[in-house]
Amino acid sequence: MKFKYFPLGVNYLKNIENKKDVLVVFSDYFLENAFLKLRDKNILVPGGTFLTFDEFQKEIFVTDRIVLTEAKRPLTLYQNISQEVKDFFDIKNYYDIIDIADLFFTYYRDLNLNLISKIDTTLFTEWQKDRIEKFDKMKEEYDKFLGKNNFIPSDWIVDEENFNTEFIEKFNKIVFVDNLCFTPLLKKVIKELDKNIEIEFILQGNSDIYNEDELTLNKIDMGEKYFQLDSSKVKVYETNEDIETVFNLLYILSEEKKLKNIYTPRLNDEYFSKIMPKYFINGKLKIMEDTWLYKFMNLQNDLIKSIEERKELGLKIENFLEFIENLLTQKIYGISKEIKKIFYKIMEEEYRYISPKVFEDLWIKDLIKDNEEIVEIFKNLYEDLLRIKNFKSTDEFYNYFKEIGFEKIADREYIDFLEKFHEVMFNVRSSESLLGKKGFQEIFKKDCGQYIYTLIIKYLEGIELKSIEKEKNDKFVGFLKKIEEAKINFGEKSYYVDITNRNLPGNIEKNQMFTDKQLEELGFETRETEINLMKYRFLQYLGNSKENIIFYKKEKDGKIGKSVFLEELMIEKNIKVEDKILNTTTGLKMIEEYLYKERNFTLNNNEFQMKKDIENLCNKDGIIEVGTYDILKINECQYKFLLDKIYGLDETKENQYGGSLRVLGIIVHSILEKVTEKVYYEIITKNNFEVDEELVTNILRNEIRKNNMKIPTYLDIYFERVMAPHIKQGVIKFYKKLEDKLKGEKVKSFFGEKDKRYFSEYNKDDKTKPDIMIRGRMDLIVATENKSLIIDYKTGSKADGQLDIYSIMNGNENIKGYIYNVLKKELEEVEQKITEKDLDDIFKKFVEDENYSKKEKSCGGCIYENICRKEVI
Repeated sequence: MKFKYFPLGVNYLKNIENKKDVLVVFSDYFLENAFLKLRDKNILVPGGTFLTFDEFQKEIFVTDRIVLTEAKRPLTLYQNISQEVKDFFDIKNYYDIIDIADLFFTYYRDLNLNLISKIDTTLFTEWQKDRIEKFDKMKEEYDKFLGKNNFIPSDWIVDEENFNTEFIEKFNKIVFVDNLCFTPLLKKVIKELDKNIEIEFILQGNSDIYNEDELTLNKIDMGEKYFQLDSSKVKVYETNEDIETVFNLLYILSEEKKLKNIYTPRLNDEYFSKIMPKYFINGKLKIMEDTWLYKFMNLQNDLIKSIEERKELGLKIENFLEFIENLLTQKIYGISKEIKKIFYKIMEEEYRYISPKVFEDLWIKDLIKDNEEIVEIFKNLYEDLLRIKNFKSTDEFYNYFKEIGFEKIADREYIDFLEKFHEVMFNVRSSESLLGKKGFQEIFKKDCGQYIYTLIIKYLEGIELKSIEKEKNDKFVGFLKKIEEAKINFGEKSYYVDITNRNLPGNIEKNQMFTDKQLEELGFETRETEINLMKYRFLQYLGNSKENIIFYKKEKDGKIGKSVFLEELMIEKNIKVEDKILNTTTGLKMIEEYLYKERNFTLNNNEFQMKKDIENLCNKDGIIEVGTYDILKINECQYKFLLDKIYGLDETKENQYGGSLRVLGIIVHSILEKVTEKVYYEIITKNNFEVDEELVTNILRNEIRKNNMKIPTYLDIYFERVMAPHIKQGVIKFYKKLEDKLKGEKVKSFFGEKDKRYFSEYNKDDKTKPDIMIRGRMDLIVATENKSLIIDYKTGSKADGQLDIYSIMNGNENIKGYIYNVLKKELEEVEQKITEKDLDDIFKKFVEDENYSKKEKSCGGCIYENICRKEVI
């Protein structure tokens, strides 16, 4: 065996032989493609044969058995193992076996690759021994099925018994290019081939990087021993946010005259081409997962899985709303923007599930009176879900998509989309035929349609598609590529983004069967080996480029920071983080250039203030209407009021019950309102505050039933056994506490006021200012001959100032405000802090301020902090 070593930065591909009797095996297709573009072509002289390492293995490990593809393996395994094994792994249905099947097939593949016929179980714990014993039992049963049908799983083909030299015999030489790691099986094969064929290895770095006897990469560090890397050609920048990285890179690339290569370890979810599609192109291979149909099927299947029998076969609202955002869903069912808005308004009423019955709600009937087609749209969508849930065969799915129309589901961006879709459906049908006469019903006993749908989606995954090439216009500045491609960017400038600890080395999965120490003792590849290879590759990327510009993101919480590889390199080579590229002036210039240029819009610092348009805040009668909570928000922070009230961004808070505190509040308010309607006459005529326990129980039960679709299933038992008795006691206790508070007093009135209106006198000296009307809903007003009480029911925290405003609205004379917390069973008097003058001052400032002012104190904890950015701007 011969070994050739080339320094980093040298385009060694030019030196690779291109002869008829030479087989060249590249580590990956990036390298192969780069060579094929460089090679000298002479049609009169036959050239060599060029393969990737994976293609090479397929040529030397061959079988005449029928190959079971990845998707067919778990199906056949599930059908051909004993109940005893299923019980051991708690396999109740097909989908329970998928993870176990992956472990099973990987385990025996690794034994083949590592030339282990019988594993030494003395290395393992009892649970590992039990699992291996059951795996051996599974294999014994499964091998009978494979032998009977002449089948072999696709990843068991690479095995010593399938090694075949027929393909190799026509070559005199094999050249391995950039191949660094070999399994024991491949090492044995290579050493066997070396007896008759010349074997050569081409590697980058010096001879110290590689153990030639063991065909193994040595431990790599960032020092000069292995690589001569010029640190002056590496610049590192730190950013805090994705958009900052985008603008920093745009700023640098604005001076470049041609499309530049940008490398990322997260190409599948890079954000450059999403934030700035006019300026960045994603170069990843297009696959089925990128299509609208795949997304539609996935969302539709998730929606089917969400159907809840305990909620009148309702659909989970979050799955439903995600489904109707899909463009294909909107196209198939005719969902317009207006219809979509109505569905979101239904969600705002705290519905956790949606079914045809929801549309019988009086409030929803009122909401949809001008858009009654929404009922028919939902009915069609819902009936399709129930129909699919009961499908029994692949053909029923095929016919379903045929009904929709292949012209509707076809993704025009991909040339061969329909061809590949039909090919997948054919493959699923062939899997179905493996299972006998009953097909999928043989293994999917219940919800057959749902399981077949999941299987079809699984078959679609990873299918490559030919996309219609986008024309690269002059605006494009960057081409996003996999970081692995950087190693072929010889002598060019390379740009790297997201070089963070989350991506390099990233989260390398632990072996689910063995510890790293056990893997090492067995001779298997360890996580340490994988990380060492990744470190070598990182140095290779940098060393082959003429110059390297690296960006990493550092988040405030410290969870994301620079890659450990980059950290080690910077310490070893004394590389410092460069100064920030963008400041306020250059940042504004970039935003203006790339976001607003076409709109003739200019920016300056002052325009980050949001100007107030008082006229647009008024209703048709010229009055500004506000609620009590609006006033509290205006007083706290006018900008927060703008985002919440004017722009409609909801301030949602996590709550301790897992469901919505608002629903709990609605239920409790409604119960107290209905109980009050039953008892108020006894109170005002006889001062009798006694409440019938059975009355409260019935009202409570009805309210929970009425709000059933608003309560998640996992809270049903909690509501029934914990919350219901607690609420019941809290309601009964309220009237007793009120009786104690009003002892000796004659109650004159006892009612709730649903729509109290009050006009502020803040503008009495200047009627050019608009009137402001406060609307309030007071839970309970109790009046005696000597005093009045305003009582607000609560299930959570109180809003300071709310009762002060109610008191002002009711004349503010001899009125006391109380809060009754139903869950804590506490009646608390609230000290008045906001006076009528304070209220007028709040309104006066609000109307006179030119901009929506922001509060002076720290905004930590405000949910609008990342929108407001007061601390930054």
